[in-house]
Amino acid sequence: MNEDRLKELEQLLGKKPRAADLARYLGVARATVSGYPEKKRELMLLGLWVKKYLEEEEMSNIKNIRKWISGMYDISQVVKAVNDAAQFAPEEVAAAYALLGAEENGYPHDLDNIEAQLEALLDAGAEFDFLKARDIAAAEIKQPSHG
Repeated sequence: MNEDRLKELEQLLGKKPRAADLARYLGVARATVSGYPEKKRELMLLGLWVKKYLEEEEMSNIKNIRKWISGMYDISQVVKAVNDAAQFAPEEVAAAYALLGAEENGYPHDLDNIEAQLEALLDAGAEFDFLKARDIAAAEIKQPSHG
């Protein structure tokens, strides 16, 4: 809902919440208020806040990943980064790679070019959910976070 909720959650978890933490927090909130109809609006607002936070976190990740992989000069390095990704989801790494490739080709806002970049990454041996990576890249085109 607001910064206070995020700080409260950080205190409970002892760290900055990640997507899984937020999803679990929302699930607990749903279960807790299920018998209290008057809390339905608060739960709805909490759900919207979690969704917004996750979207912002994902966009921030793409920006950081783009910086990280921009120094990789061979697709095999990117494949290894996708398959061995510990800090980021493989789909986020693949999306960042596709966005960079589309920019280098002169078509930074072309979803067909981004899909071609993702297909090349799959053909090179990367393992990720194509549709999820495409959706992440498409969202980034709509709200660019790079710079």
